[in-house]
Amino acid sequence: MESDREFVLLVARLQESFEHHGETYEPTVLPSHKLWRTGPASADEIAEWLRQTGIEDVTVSIEFNSLRKRVPGMTLDRDPILPGYAIDQLGDILRQHSNCEFEVGK
Repeated sequence: MESDREFVLLVARLQESFEHHGETYEPTVLPSHKLWRTGPASADEIAEWLRQTGIEDVTVSIEFNSLRKRVPGMTLDRDPILPGYAIDQLGDILRQHSNCEFEVGK
């Protein structure tokens, strides 16, 4: 399915983060937050949640501007990398329009 180019690039970055951090960051575990917020989960609920996790079940094609999730119901949590991604995008815009350096601080 064709997707928004920025979103495709963001998901590619999610996959890179997953690989870079030795699988300590898994962008498909967002449903677990809902699962644990609602109280004790049944074995069936946990099994369903586990079935819907695994970034390896997401195929990204930057060339064709598309994403494919092989597991219905899978969601992607972009929040952990969005601040850095936004800063990268802002930096690209600043570099295109001026010859400047910038620093991001508190």
